[in-house]
Formats: sequence, structure tokens, C-alpha cells
Amino acid sequence: MKTFKKIIDNFLLFIILLSIAQIIIDDLAIIGSWTTALPWAKDLDLWMIIVGFAFDVIFTLEFLVRAIAALAKGRFVQYFIYEKGWIDLIASIPLLVLLSGPAFYEYVFNGVIAIKGNRFVGNLKIIKAIRVSRILRLLRVLKIFGKIENAMSKMSQHHVSTVSALVVTVSVAVFMFLTAVGFADFGESAIIEARVSLIFTIVTIANVLLIALLYGRHFAQNVSDPLYVMKRGMIEEDYNFTVKSKEHYKDEEVFELADAYNTMWLPLKVRIQTLRKKKQNAQMQSGTQDDYSDLLK
Repeated sequence: MKTFKKIIDNFLLFIILLSIAQIIIDDLAIIGSWTTALPWAKDLDLWMIIVGFAFDVIFTLEFLVRAIAALAKGRFVQYFIYEKGWIDLIASIPLLVLLSGPAFYEYVFNGVIAIKGNRFVGNLKIIKAIRVSRILRLLRVLKIFGKIENAMSKMSQHHVSTVSALVVTVSVAVFMFLTAVGFADFGESAIIEARVSLIFTIVTIANVLLIALLYGRHFAQNVSDPLYVMKRGMIEEDYNFTVKSKEHYKDEEVFELADAYNTMWLPLKVRIQTLRKKKQNAQMQSGTQDDYSDLLK
């Protein structure tokens, strides 16, 4: 079962990366006029419709399966709020219903490529901003940053994903609002719109990577790692490592606790261990003498 789940997760990660690449390629194609300038790209708009529709169907099915499974187990609220199920929602159904679905329908039934210029889709330019929410799916797989210290810490993953989700969600929401009120309306210039979309996508990806790499490492070194050392020291009898103190953060609660752990708990633990060993040695020696006395009888 775990192997199957891992295969599914890897497949979804692959689809996530492909969907991000599709967003970038779509914008680059508009900026560079690939469909007219490059012979091999004359049907690119059609492929963008098909591929985008396929991605949205996959992500919608994923959300529905996860939501139904969570409902069956009575943990839908936990999934939707605490496990970022709302990200699954905004990165799937709205796109399928309002963007790729209508475009695919227009082509299949009317033979019209409606990615650009279609009145229905054109009035919903705001939906293009939702595409960026796909990057939020990378928050689930932060473990791919294997070089991040203590990346497997649940606390680190939770806080890094929360900060990333807030930053990206606020950015997307502001962009959507500015587009809705017309402040970010660039008229009918598809090239300018594509450039803005491409810049926004790159900035979003850069934000997620920087938060994961820089803030993730900072959080691990200054919060989760000290707590991890103290936890093991309190639970495991033979784990007596001290928490490395940092002068710049010594007045923070975690390092104040770490200082008490280093100066009070560990010495007391070592003293108890020493007394316990002395007692065990004394009992062993006493037992040995009794054995010898029995032999002499």
C-alpha cells in the first residue's frame, strides 16, 4: 500500500512540474509568436488546450478522491484546512469549470480554439491568475529539498508550507483583485498580458523556493532542531547531547528553554545515570559475593 501511495505521489509531482512548465510555455509562445514564427508550433494552441484540460481533470479527480476519502473517515475539516485541501480545490475545479473546460468544449463542439480572444474566456482573464495556485501543490512535497537541514521534521514542513501558502495566496488574491477592478487590465495586448503572467509565475516560483530553502533552514536551525535535541534527550536514556546556543537568539524562548535544558536537565540526568550505574554495580557485586558464599558451603 505504501509503495502504491509513493507511486501516486511521484506521479502527481511529475504532473505538477509539467503543469508549471505548461504555464510558462504558454506565455512564452504568446510572447514569441511561436504559432506563426515556428512551423513546428502551428498547432501549439490546440495542444495547450488539450494538455491544460487533461491537467485540470487530473487535479480535480485528485481533489474529489481525497475529499471523499476524508469524508468517509470523518476528517474532512482536517484535510481541507490543516492539510491544505483548499489548495487542491482552488488549483483544480475553478480552472476546469471556468478556463480549460470551456476552451476544450469550444474546440470539440465548435472547432474554435478559444484560449485567446473568446468572449467568454476573455471576460474571465482573472482566472489566469488562478493557474499560479498550482505552485502551491509543491508545498506538499517539500521533502524534495533533501539538502534542507531537518527537512523531514513535521514542524518545519508545516511552518514552511504555511508561510509559503500565505505569501503565494495573498499574491494571487491581490493580482486577481487588481485584474477584477481593471487596475491590472492591459487591454487586448496578449503579449503584455503574457509577459506579466510569466513574470508573476517566475516570482511565485522564486518565492516558494526561497522560503523553502532560506526560511526553512532558519526555522530548522533555530526552532525544530533545538526542540528535536531536547525531545530525544528527555526520552532516550543514552542521548546526552547539548543544544548549541546562539548568542544572537539567546533571549528567545526556545533558546531560553535550551539553556535550562543544558544547565539543569542534562546535569541532573547525568547525575541520575551515574547513581543508577553505581547502584547496579553494587547490586552485581553483592550478587557475586552471595554466589561465592553459596559455593563455599
